[in-house]
Amino acid sequence: MKAIVKFVVLPLAGVVLILAAVAIYVATTFDLNRYKPQIVQAVKDATQRNLRIEGDIRLALFPGIGATLGRVLLSERGSDSEFAGADEIRVTLKLAPLLSKQVVVEAVEVKNLRAHLVRFKDGTTNIDDLTSGGAAAQGGELPVKIDIDHVAIENAAITYTDETAGAAYALSKLNLRTGRIASGVPGKIDLAFTVQSDKPAMNLETVLKATVTFDFDRQSYILAGIDFGAKGLAAGIGDLDVKFDVPRLTVTHDHVSGEGLVLDATLSTVRGKLAAKLEIPGIDGNASAFKAGAVTASIDVQQDGARIKARLTGPLAGSVEGRKLELPKLVATVNVNNPRLLKNPLVATIDASAQVDFARQNASLAFATTFDDSAIKGRAGLAKFTPPFYTFDIDIDQLDADRYLLQPDPRQPLDLSSFKGLKASGSVKIGALKMSNVKATNTRIEIKAADGLQPSPKIFLEGRPR
Repeated sequence: MKAIVKFVVLPLAGVVLILAAVAIYVATTFDLNRYKPQIVQAVKDATQRNLRIEGDIRLALFPGIGATLGRVLLSERGSDSEFAGADEIRVTLKLAPLLSKQVVVEAVEVKNLRAHLVRFKDGTTNIDDLTSGGAAAQGGELPVKIDIDHVAIENAAITYTDETAGAAYALSKLNLRTGRIASGVPGKIDLAFTVQSDKPAMNLETVLKATVTFDFDRQSYILAGIDFGAKGLAAGIGDLDVKFDVPRLTVTHDHVSGEGLVLDATLSTVRGKLAAKLEIPGIDGNASAFKAGAVTASIDVQQDGARIKARLTGPLAGSVEGRKLELPKLVATVNVNNPRLLKNPLVATIDASAQVDFARQNASLAFATTFDDSAIKGRAGLAKFTPPFYTFDIDIDQLDADRYLLQPDPRQPLDLSSFKGLKASGSVKIGALKMSNVKATNTRIEIKAADGLQPSPKIFLEGRPR
């Protein structure tokens, strides 16, 4: 034992002390700040972007070798305009792999990150040069192995402008904390941020928690235990609460699959409440085309004593690249209970198909149903998302409105203030109409609203007692 201590332990301890002394000396005497001009020029040569390092560069050797940069600013390509910046960036490398000529990033920490992302009208972005490999490491340099103990981003602010859609978004109070990021190793992700937009009006506080497993060689990842939540204002609707759960989602460069996707949304107002739930048992495909099995959606609306419950089922297909969704064969069951109607409840089964084109900002719905003695069919849609412009064309063969509607009080004005700001165009055609004991044939109602129903906000009804 004494021999081991004398000839092994003590020499090793001595070597460690010597190395520690050398490390302390380097850390306290080596000044990276003198190399700022070379670093700035290297970035300029590689990216045609201007880098400004306003803070000091501090070197650290334990527990890993790394550097901490103070305030840093990076310009747009070929411009002095700011693209991104941060108040502090800390990057640490593992020491042991450097001896084998490998660079292994141990930790990345960023404080007060800010960035301005733009998608131009021609489809290009202001980060294409950074993601296309133009600034990639050249042959002969040390290979970089991705094995990061953690990534921490504190209080980031990111803006995104989409010139193709005429939309702008802002992410603020963004905080990200990850576990280990390495190929084949499950790691936790904890993300929180606030997203804001004017068109459509949006102000949501968002939280995302999940476990992610990367496979860098195959360029794929698996998400498990996705727990997503958002509260606030969305599409002009306030008091919105959304939750999204996905047990497992696998994504590769040419394939996407998931199972058990569940979306819950609730909206509470002083007048009522809306609850919606979407369930997708499984999804399979790629960025060009994907499909899902029997999607189920349920909606429950309660307002002013009335209640509407609907349940929709049907297959789903779409394209991420084309930014399209299609529900080719929908079946909906609708139940309406309203104390203002003579007949309760009203129940109908509707056959429909729907398409949504996010790239062109439009959506369409075709439907048909038989209700009592009435056969109803038609189309409805959105010609534009922002601001929303509604279109519709409804055809009813016959309708006895006296079965369902209470007789209006001619002294009571019809309040249309809720339609203020409405933009819509459409028509309703009724072959045979009976209303207030008055019969009419080939009735056509045309509605064109540029900024609400006219005359708005109120119209008085006039009539004769039966």
